[in-house]
Amino acid sequence: MSWKYTNKTLQILKSAEEGGYGVLAAIVYNVEHITAFVKAANSRKSPLIIQLFPSALEMTPSLVFAAAAAARSAEVPISVHLDHAQDATQIKYAADNYPFDSIMVDMSHYERLENIQKTKELKEYCHSRTIAVEAETGRIEGGEDGIMDTGDLAGILTSAEDVEDFISAGVDLIAPSVGNIHGDYGPEGPQLHLERLQQVYSQINRRVGLVLHGTNDFSPELTKECIKAGVSKINVNKLLLAPWQQHIEGNIHKPLTQVMQEGIDVLTKETERWMDIIGSSGQGLYIGQLSERACTPRASPHRPNAELGKGNLTTRPIAQMSDISAFVAHDERFKSLLGDSPVLEMLAENTRYPFAHEAGVFIQSTNELFITSNRFGDSLTAAPHEQRVQISKVTLNDDPSKTVYEEIDSSGVPMGNGGVNYKDGILLCGQGLLDQPSGLYEMSTTAPYKVQLLVSDFYGRPFNSVNDVIVHSVDGSIWFTDPTYGSEQLYRPSPKLPSQLYRYDPQTKSTRAMADGFGHPNGLCFSPDEKTLYVTDTDREHGGGTLHDDRASTIYAFDVSTIHGEPFLTNRRLFAFADQGIPDGIKCDMEGNVYSGCGDGVNVWSPGGILLGRILVEGGAANFCFGRGGEMFILNENRIWRARLGRHVRGALLRI
Repeated sequence: MSWKYTNKTLQILKSAEEGGYGVLAAIVYNVEHITAFVKAANSRKSPLIIQLFPSALEMTPSLVFAAAAAARSAEVPISVHLDHAQDATQIKYAADNYPFDSIMVDMSHYERLENIQKTKELKEYCHSRTIAVEAETGRIEGGEDGIMDTGDLAGILTSAEDVEDFISAGVDLIAPSVGNIHGDYGPEGPQLHLERLQQVYSQINRRVGLVLHGTNDFSPELTKECIKAGVSKINVNKLLLAPWQQHIEGNIHKPLTQVMQEGIDVLTKETERWMDIIGSSGQGLYIGQLSERACTPRASPHRPNAELGKGNLTTRPIAQMSDISAFVAHDERFKSLLGDSPVLEMLAENTRYPFAHEAGVFIQSTNELFITSNRFGDSLTAAPHEQRVQISKVTLNDDPSKTVYEEIDSSGVPMGNGGVNYKDGILLCGQGLLDQPSGLYEMSTTAPYKVQLLVSDFYGRPFNSVNDVIVHSVDGSIWFTDPTYGSEQLYRPSPKLPSQLYRYDPQTKSTRAMADGFGHPNGLCFSPDEKTLYVTDTDREHGGGTLHDDRASTIYAFDVSTIHGEPFLTNRRLFAFADQGIPDGIKCDMEGNVYSGCGDGVNVWSPGGILLGRILVEGGAANFCFGRGGEMFILNENRIWRARLGRHVRGALLRI
């Protein structure tokens, strides 16, 4: 399944094109704008695209994350778009480090051929990160906030040749120059070449989406004409923000909180009015039907315990996807793992927060799955140390529509992360907080989910942020990784230890450092015979989300040797390098094949390090686990997927 089928911007605009309505793509400059736009979208049940200029990346980068958080928590589809990005380095940085669904690669300040070539190169970079790309054909005259590189250049109307060249370059959306301008129009108002706009849309023939820029001073009638001519994405700035600005300026003498709230109300009402005008009101309820080839609605969702959920958790319809394109073979051996009819099906979705991030501990006796969320805050402005991680219990069923899950008390495990089966319960990694220790926590799998801290320091020096854990089946020793992500993400104190791998002996209560030399040691697992230990190093991604392509995105293998009667890790070697994202969680099957959650889903290597194939999941997978007879549960942040492989495939951990 191509990532484009679930890209939020493309999904929103495809539905708009098919439905004959427009979608507001609204520029935001502060949290109040985000609040008002999302409030209007929820009220009108309208899709929306929140846009930011590149200046936000320099001045208020947190605004991007606030927009993304608001979009995820909305009741309707909302995407986040970077508008008029004109610097190649900045575009790549934004694609690597910010949660954009789409980016406008605006190279219109270059001459035509160079514009096309640079756009194509940056398109490939963005597409490799599942980000849709918009481009400007011709050159739209004028300049406004963030669009200064073209401010002094003459406008160039879009030609038929431009359209074909940019479609050939592989962009997803085009913004034509048809007499529209960036900034304010003269006393005669907008003078659009509607016939040219219609010709552009006819030539596009639904191969890409059509975007309208320069809507300042547009009347409702002209906007409707543009939608009729084929426009689906309508970029707006002063069209919506002018009434808000006027109200703020005219009432600045009032108490600040009062005028801010009044401004939000004014902007909400103006946005609702325009959603009614362009026909998007009510359309947010239907978006997603275009992806029926990939996702077929199955059933109504289960609602979690209200007391524990505290109103945070909502779900969307369960869906199934059996498209064979989700399974990509690089080696013939992969097909034998898939069996005759592999299936990838969505079990649950939570749009409020990324509930399905790590752990993934399968309990065979009860057919339950324990998972931990990614860190999140209860407000857009929550400081890192105010964020938390939620543990959930998923009750599984052969019928995806009968999958249910509930939030459980997570207060005993500060910032829970990786986990593993342990005795009659589970063992969780607590990454800790500023005032709570990082360490290994044993938790019961039944209410009230009693928690006990096993170890939190190395002879008095506190662990950094314990990440993932495994248990040796013979001697019961516990092996775990301890990177510095907690301090980098500002919810843990400065590190007191290097990033290392440790072995804890529950019998003697002693801890040994077993391996160092990692950037960020992360996932780990034993081979089926427990003679090899695999460790992932996710140094490519640092705690703030910054990517470093020159750092490790690597799986290392070690021999587990006995020297002087004690275990040592020897013969360190590079086993595999993940080409997409980072290799996070890692597991083996009973044949010794190695599976790891990567940026494009779950990648599978042979015991000899040959990439066999991939299970593609939009947005990638931090972790996963095996269930019974060929089942694999994939944690995809806001979704849980189940892959059904060949029934002979058994995970090496539980061997079932």
